[in-house]
Amino acid sequence: MNGKCPYCGAALAGQEEGQAECPVCGENPRDQAWERPAAQAAFTLPPSPETGLGGDAPTAVAAGGPEPEAFTLAWEGEGPLLKNLWRTTWQVLLHPVKSFRGPARPGQAWALAYALIMGTLGNALQALWSQVLDKPEWVALPAMWGLILAPLIVLASVYVSAAFTHLGLLMVGGAKRGFTATMRVVGYAYAPAIFFLAPFVGMVVGNVWTLVIYIGGLAGAHGVSGWRVVWAYLLVLILLLAIASIIALLAGAGLVLGFLSQMMEKSGGI
Repeated sequence: MNGKCPYCGAALAGQEEGQAECPVCGENPRDQAWERPAAQAAFTLPPSPETGLGGDAPTAVAAGGPEPEAFTLAWEGEGPLLKNLWRTTWQVLLHPVKSFRGPARPGQAWALAYALIMGTLGNALQALWSQVLDKPEWVALPAMWGLILAPLIVLASVYVSAAFTHLGLLMVGGAKRGFTATMRVVGYAYAPAIFFLAPFVGMVVGNVWTLVIYIGGLAGAHGVSGWRVVWAYLLVLILLLAIASIIALLAGAGLVLGFLSQMMEKSGGI
């Protein structure tokens, strides 16, 4: 029979469940039971659009119930911290839709903790390569200050990005399950920071992959199509450009009025 890896969700075609190493993540399924652990009975599963339920209070998953076409992120389960961090990174990278469609622990702490770890790692790697390759333009702050302030920068980035993202979803009617669902995707979208281990190509690939996780993850988390997520980002971009244009026009008008005022004062003085 065909099984699925409990760590990354990859299909194990032609193999008995728990009887072979996963070809994607290399983990042995025998290390973890295939049935849902009892601890996950308290996890929550985002409701499907057919249920009509939404917001930040999704339906509870009953122990022993049918397994949905999704899986719980290893980071939010039991087990060694570093091993779960590694498994979750590949779960999010390879299966963004299934990663956020499955059961999840309530609250934002798990996603935020993951973002702080991976985001700080990404900033540290960028600072390292900027020094090794003499590319100071790769980092916005001096390397030492970048490392010290990395957790605060990540924390601010997560909530600012989640706020604008959720605003865009609200504008297109795609925010089906509340702000927490959006914030989880933004937090775990720091998974591509692992690619920053390689300079140049790794940073480009990491940034592109982050966008893929945003689209797939938000689609899975809110039960909407990927195109609706794309439209949400486009509307937010248009809104930000409009606000920036208005600010620039007001600033320009202020400069012109100030210049004219000075010219009138000079002419009056003459």
